[in-house]
Amino acid sequence: MRENTFAIVLTVLIASFVAAFLWWDAHQQTADLPPNPAPSASSPARPALPPPSLPPGVSRGTPQAGSMFRCDHQGTVTYQSAPCPSGALQTRVARGTLSIVSPPPVPKFTAPTDEPQGGTVGFIARTPSLGEENAPRCRLLEKEIRRIDASARSGMSAQTQEWLRVRRREVNDEMWRLKCGF
Repeated sequence: MRENTFAIVLTVLIASFVAAFLWWDAHQQTADLPPNPAPSASSPARPALPPPSLPPGVSRGTPQAGSMFRCDHQGTVTYQSAPCPSGALQTRVARGTLSIVSPPPVPKFTAPTDEPQGGTVGFIARTPSLGEENAPRCRLLEKEIRRIDASARSGMSAQTQEWLRVRRREVNDEMWRLKCGF
């Protein structure tokens, strides 16, 4: 209970310090601004400046010839040496260079010929699977596992069941040694 009270008091204390700092910081920012005199009859209020309709460096007038222009017309941006057409947003490129790079040559396509290229391919013999040489022995071991499983399903004593479990494991290990089923 004592730790909970301490945690609550500490949280309230930190929150009050943060609130006091934020209030002080906001008060300092308003104190740094010059006072805004109220408009009077002798000094009318200044009208607010209209927001700029175009970003700096952008014009719609006729710029000087011989310079580079960036034209933005219906979402397409182009660079050209002549002024932009009417209705396009035009920006004069003040400095920098504009290089025109030709694309690399595309190699000519040659149709493949029906003539064989290279030697002939002969029949590749199938490699036997790992346990294929032992197939007759593997079939006998699989039959033995089925017989052991059938015997285990019939009611027997615990000692006989244990003997069947050990025998099944031995047969299964023999199948793995012979690589049966691979």
